[in-house]
Amino acid sequence: MTSTHTKLEERRADIQGLRGLSVLIVVAYHSGILFPSGYLGVDVFFVISGFVIAQSVGRRRHLHEFGIMDFFSRRIRRLGPTFLAVLSTVVVSSGLFITPGNEMKEVMDTAAWSFFSMGNLKLLQLDSYDELKLNPLRHLWSLGVEEQFYIALAFVIYALRTSKSPREKLRTAIRYGFLVSLVATVTLATSAKLILPLLGLTRFQEFASEWARKLSFFFPAFRAWELLAGVLLGFGFLQIPSIAGKNSLVFRRISLVCILLICSTPVIPEWWSLPAALIIVFNSAVLVAPTQLNSRDDVLENRFLVWCGDLSYPLYLWHWPLLVFAQRLFPDQKIAIIGSLLASFCLAAFSTLVIDYRYLVKQRPLRRLVVPCLGCVALLSGAEILVSSGWVSRQLPTVEPKTDNFAAQFECEASQVGWQDRCTFRTRGDSPLVYLFGDSNARSASDGIFAASDSSSWSLTIGALSACPVNFSLNQTTDLCRRVNGERLNLITKTPPDLLIIVNHWTNYANAPRGTYGDYGSEESQISAFRETLERLDELKIPLLVQEQIPICDYTHNYFKYYILSKLRKSPFTCSDWSQLEPLRERMAFAIQAMIEKYSSGARMIDVRSYICDTICAPFRNGVNMFADSSHISRSASKLLASPDARAGSEIMSLGN
Repeated sequence: MTSTHTKLEERRADIQGLRGLSVLIVVAYHSGILFPSGYLGVDVFFVISGFVIAQSVGRRRHLHEFGIMDFFSRRIRRLGPTFLAVLSTVVVSSGLFITPGNEMKEVMDTAAWSFFSMGNLKLLQLDSYDELKLNPLRHLWSLGVEEQFYIALAFVIYALRTSKSPREKLRTAIRYGFLVSLVATVTLATSAKLILPLLGLTRFQEFASEWARKLSFFFPAFRAWELLAGVLLGFGFLQIPSIAGKNSLVFRRISLVCILLICSTPVIPEWWSLPAALIIVFNSAVLVAPTQLNSRDDVLENRFLVWCGDLSYPLYLWHWPLLVFAQRLFPDQKIAIIGSLLASFCLAAFSTLVIDYRYLVKQRPLRRLVVPCLGCVALLSGAEILVSSGWVSRQLPTVEPKTDNFAAQFECEASQVGWQDRCTFRTRGDSPLVYLFGDSNARSASDGIFAASDSSSWSLTIGALSACPVNFSLNQTTDLCRRVNGERLNLITKTPPDLLIIVNHWTNYANAPRGTYGDYGSEESQISAFRETLERLDELKIPLLVQEQIPICDYTHNYFKYYILSKLRKSPFTCSDWSQLEPLRERMAFAIQAMIEKYSSGARMIDVRSYICDTICAPFRNGVNMFADSSHISRSASKLLASPDARAGSEIMSLGN
């Protein structure tokens, strides 16, 4: 998301106002204040950016005089100084706010990729956009998309500049590019829901849907149509007749209202994402297209919106890191959000008046950027070396990444086709058969349970899926979880295990304060659903071992703060419990224990807390990490449960015999 004008260029105040409105929508969305679907504000920016760049190229030179070095030097002059300032600030500040270990490495890697305008490709490799919500450089994906697009566009213009009728050929190339990108995006969006079922490949739907979401969000080929819509208008290759007449102001008002309404939609379903983007892009095109208005557009040319438009680029760069750092220091405190937003505006104004002024208005030579650029490279390289070598982790207690467990290493994800075979680990043909089922907590527990199965000569099958607890009742949340639980039950029915181990994070699925998965229902409905699950298992005579839910240990978002405070106070570095959820955890554990006592086929629940906590729970015990994050135990903690798991499992199976 970039602003491309300079004070030396002619500009339209209404486009500056639209840019200002768009950045306010995105900032309000990120801060959780307004516009639940405000991420679509970036689509508006793409249209504006394409339009302004095309007009800038067409206004400054005839097409046959287009200079590729001049084009890129202007891009660097506009984007480089503030970008380097923000990137360097985030890299340095990450030492204070980011948890050492895997999380800090992800931030450093994102910084390095973003420096080369490839942040979107780095984020494409990660799980999902939502899982990046505490990465202070997540927002740089849009700059990567833009710069990769403009590199391709610049070379297309440069290649066609000396041909016969270059403008006509450029019009044809851009139109075909727009159509190809749009058709590819539509095909990608509909492939999982429409094309795969027609081909009888329904088992690949979830996998295809996940990749379709990531590619359509981060990959430039599927964003190019939005930028090309602005380019077509900027070069004059596309006209929108309805806005050129006397009713043009009416059409502009309608388009503005449409954008605001869609960005205000509480939840946009997956199937509505592409139509929503199409509507946003079309109405943005209406607003940026040249008009013949006889009067000012009082809404978009409002002084405040135009001022925000002037600040849009640095405001976009500064606001997200400040929001992330504020949330880590003061989670869920509105005053921290307000303070970070005020600081964002102040830093954006400073960047515009001081940094941008030197390179845009005073036209300071670009060679003056060499030293800051080399400094940023040195800073990134040094930070990457320190993090990768483990030096940072050795200065502070190391947090084990939750993704580095036994199940994750073997890609044991129950949503994948053939997980029953891939995730079965046999010792010998006649060994007892044990199933480990549950949500992401089952994956976190997999190291200890595999160690128990290895020491006890069990065969182990792991069927774990994030946000999908073992639930054989009708109370399901997603189609994926319903399918996976059906596969779990089918496996139990066809090949009954000698022992079933269930590991769920129970409070996540109750409608409680800060409950992560409130869609699953209330506390009572969860207890009822598990009662039905136990009844189904009891009918099948399945011996059962249940691990009690781990305590809440919310410290990783504020790791540095809690660690330093514990040193200053000379007090233990303990968990910052979500006190409102701890009573819920205890109530659900009590209810589940009561149900297990009535289970006739042999069952037991292990008290996890007694093995990983002392009098109070702490992130570290004797220097060893116990909690990978607020709701997952570490590999080391999991292995502490190996002995009690093996002992309890063997006792339950002996009762069955």
